[in-house]
Amino acid sequence: MWLRDFARSSVSASTYRGYSGIVRRYLKPELGHLKLQRLTTEAVQAFYGRMQAPKPEGRGLSWKTARQAHIVLHLALGQAAALKRLPSNPADRTQGIKPPTGKGKAVRETRARETA
Repeated sequence: MWLRDFARSSVSASTYRGYSGIVRRYLKPELGHLKLQRLTTEAVQAFYGRMQAPKPEGRGLSWKTARQAHIVLHLALGQAAALKRLPSNPADRTQGIKPPTGKGKAVRETRARETA
């Protein structure tokens, strides 16, 4: 509902496509079975943990992808809270997505983009 009724009219076409992809690939499969009122801070934080956990075939999602999923989920839940469908946004109280750690080139580049 949020994607169709709110995001489509407030973002560019390319941003909307990106949001749609995040919803389709990550949010709906992981959280779509939960009723909105059951989407707690704990459920959201557990989802973030699953996104970043290593998978059997390799590593977890990249930090950038996990962060984008957090942003889309936070926006959608914020709209639900504004419409009084939730008492508050459960994503507000999470620890969020942990940035990469270490001293590698990719970490330095990520941090540089964050501060730019």
